[in-house]
Amino acid sequence: MVQTSIDTPSPLPPPITRHAAPFPMSRAEPWGRRAGSTTCHCGEPQAVNWQIEAVASALLLANVWLVARRSMWNYAFGIAAVSLYAVVFWRAHLYAAFGLQFLFLALNLYGLINWRRSMAATGEVPVLRMSRLEKWLTLGGTLKIALLVGLLLHLTTDAAVPFADSLNTALALSAQFWQARRRVETWVLWCLVNLVSVGLYASQGLWFTSAVYAVLLAVALYGWREWRRVEREQV
Repeated sequence: MVQTSIDTPSPLPPPITRHAAPFPMSRAEPWGRRAGSTTCHCGEPQAVNWQIEAVASALLLANVWLVARRSMWNYAFGIAAVSLYAVVFWRAHLYAAFGLQFLFLALNLYGLINWRRSMAATGEVPVLRMSRLEKWLTLGGTLKIALLVGLLLHLTTDAAVPFADSLNTALALSAQFWQARRRVETWVLWCLVNLVSVGLYASQGLWFTSAVYAVLLAVALYGWREWRRVEREQV
């Protein structure tokens, strides 16, 4: 705070107190942030340990590539990646993404069991198509989860981008579940997740992770083509 006196002029400017702060600069609110929120995380994403983010991103790339190749080893990389990303997303105030990592951990374990059973029965990991009912249930469930989680984050937390965060959460949950069930359409969901993620993480200053998700989009397109080829050859 700057102290001034109107009674006794001073030849020198008055000192600025130690705790004086500059006037805040206005900035546009990110997509999905609460109107009127006074919490600003504009400088906090830089505090995220970039080494952890880099290692997690590398593990995630390996995980998705191995999924596309239908390798059982994908789960080792996937479990390690979600553990590190939990730290990254917590520090970036992406709470839905943080909580999602624990669900990812459970779904990775479920997928590991499911894929191992298929491998034991057939000697490989077969892939299947979603039924019409499964598609409608996925669409309805994804939209409901996105809305409910978005409202919860909007009303109860200082989440940076609650509705974009919740949409990504719902899409990723659906994609991970159907990946564990070996459905070809999981790659369509992963493409949507990657598209949302590129913008979401860039808006929070997680530039390395945003770039990784751009690469993951290309890998998801490859996985979609590869699983469709395998599914046709199984018929």
